[in-house]
Amino acid sequence: MSGCCAELRIVASSGGDRRSHAQVTHDTRWETSGQGSGSERPAGRPDPAVSWSDRPNTPRRSAVPGDTLLVFAHGDEAAAFVSAGVPHLLTGVGKVNAALELTRGVLDGSPPDRVVVLGTAGAVSDDARLDTVYQISAGVQHDFSLPSPRLELADPIIDETAVIATGDVFVQDDAQRAVLAALGATLVDMETYAYASVCARLGIPLQVFKTPSDFADSSTTQDEWDGIAGAKSRQLFAFVEERLPELLG
Repeated sequence: MSGCCAELRIVASSGGDRRSHAQVTHDTRWETSGQGSGSERPAGRPDPAVSWSDRPNTPRRSAVPGDTLLVFAHGDEAAAFVSAGVPHLLTGVGKVNAALELTRGVLDGSPPDRVVVLGTAGAVSDDARLDTVYQISAGVQHDFSLPSPRLELADPIIDETAVIATGDVFVQDDAQRAVLAALGATLVDMETYAYASVCARLGIPLQVFKTPSDFADSSTTQDEWDGIAGAKSRQLFAFVEERLPELLG
């Protein structure tokens, strides 16, 4: 979350590497680099670096017709939309960031008519197609030991649908993929269940569209991820142009 004239140190560690980050100023956004789909971070690859960055051209609330709030977790996923000047909310990676920033975004001013989330995910099913954008039909939580309900999302508007599992952990091997598949999940990420929980409690319709970045136990390098992220953002933009053009204003 942003804070007015507050000071916050965010520490991320990987192999003993510790980095501190800068001052938080009013109306700031999470910026992240690295992979945020919940798939494996290979040995030697840094954690997604987190920093605060002022984004004066990215308003907290969308101003598109119909008062839709467009949401991304990861700055790389939003790159094509930033280039096109499309208003959106950037929440940051993980369930806590997703829940806090979406709640704040929804409650700033009058509630939106709907929330639309776009982004990437890891594939946990061999049937997942990496060239496809899926509408999420339901979300489950996979890293929480207490029972948590399956959350049904809005009725699909496209034929390609998937159930997504959300958790704040990287999926590292076939055994973990099998556990998620047993939950009925095709995809895995770190935010959707949090978004769905917020929207369900506030009574706001939610549509989530995700494209797989890779298979969730793959060893994608940082350089590979940088290329994938740009391509996936362009893929999502093309999808919106075709299926949800009202989001582009």
